[in-house]
Amino acid sequence: MVQSIGEGLELLMRSGIQLDLPALFNNWMHGSVVRSWLIELIGRALSQNPDLHPLSTYVEGTGEVKWVLEWAMKADIPTPVIGMSQLALMEDRDLDMLSSKAVALLRNQYGGHPVHRVAEGLHRE
Repeated sequence: MVQSIGEGLELLMRSGIQLDLPALFNNWMHGSVVRSWLIELIGRALSQNPDLHPLSTYVEGTGEVKWVLEWAMKADIPTPVIGMSQLALMEDRDLDMLSSKAVALLRNQYGGHPVHRVAEGLHRE
């Protein structure tokens, strides 16, 4: 869900249409089929960080998803979406995409992960 919201935000920001994104997400929170706590969080994050360009895509990992994937593989339980989310998190650390920056903002909102600026020079673990 987080990755999908990030990709949707990138589509909106690159559409060429002038949008008030915090207001758009706020509107979606009231009676729209896409309303959710994550939509509320990205709306809040965009209000606090209207310009995503100076943000880094780097988000620290907690290791929880890697642990779940290892356990699932040992138990022969297919987890393709969880696996893809872990790959996306690792890939996002090396990109300068708006969707990756939106994911970093969302992880800050629900998980307390720090939001980094590009100048901090964080790199892939």
